[in-house]
Amino acid sequence: MATVGGALRLHRRGKDSVITDGTPPAVASGWFTDPWHPSQVRYFDGRQWTSEVATAPLSSFGYPLGQRALFLREMPGARAGDIVCSVDDREGRQLAIIQPLTRAPGFIGRDTRVVEFEVRAPSGSPMLFITRTGGRADQQIRVTDPQHGELGRLVQASSYWRRVRSARLAVRLEGGQHCLAKTEFYINPLDRLDVVQQQIHDSAGAVIATLTRRRRNPAPQQNRFEYQLDCPQAAAHPLPTLMFTTLFAHYFYDRMEDRGGVMDSAGFWMSRPKWEQ
Repeated sequence: MATVGGALRLHRRGKDSVITDGTPPAVASGWFTDPWHPSQVRYFDGRQWTSEVATAPLSSFGYPLGQRALFLREMPGARAGDIVCSVDDREGRQLAIIQPLTRAPGFIGRDTRVVEFEVRAPSGSPMLFITRTGGRADQQIRVTDPQHGELGRLVQASSYWRRVRSARLAVRLEGGQHCLAKTEFYINPLDRLDVVQQQIHDSAGAVIATLTRRRRNPAPQQNRFEYQLDCPQAAAHPLPTLMFTTLFAHYFYDRMEDRGGVMDSAGFWMSRPKWEQ
């Protein structure tokens, strides 16, 4: 047993043993979120994962924005088509505001145009930047720190046609080049279901968080929702940030699917077969 920087307690699992499966990070050696056990970190020696594991330091161990439950709501007074929202805790205290830095596309370009958002604390200080890139078949949502250092990304894992036909989009939550978790969005803002739930699974398939979308206004044509993220257990960096980004991504894709215009509603209706309507 040893310590690194006086903070990490190491445990070897077998003398000189290494782990050769799993996709290694495309970086030099260092400590990274353990792809098999996200609540701890594992040492990568520059070529392969080793057996050295450690309890994640307090600075990177926890919940999205430090909360077991987050609520994302569209900001009051937002115009039709606006993508601006507030993130609150369970008591309704505002923790962050997410606002666009680039103009959100309309019906044309909604799947291909680069869109950037800034996450700010209630005091106005920047917390994160979120950027959507890619095309219909290779969507990515990157999240970076205030200095624009990449923390991770959401990567499209299903085909464009699956999204068109079933209104479902599977994504991977990646840190470095490794998949840390997976989830699936049900992107159908015209659906009259009052509650939709999706789960986030770690690399072993266990549920680590639940996304819930609730309709706030009973009028279907207004499509105003509240999104909730529940995380029953803490996770190591960068999973808390990636799960927070996943919460925003669900709202973002719903708003891209239906910005409130006639073309959005008509296009959505015509793109689905009758059994999906």
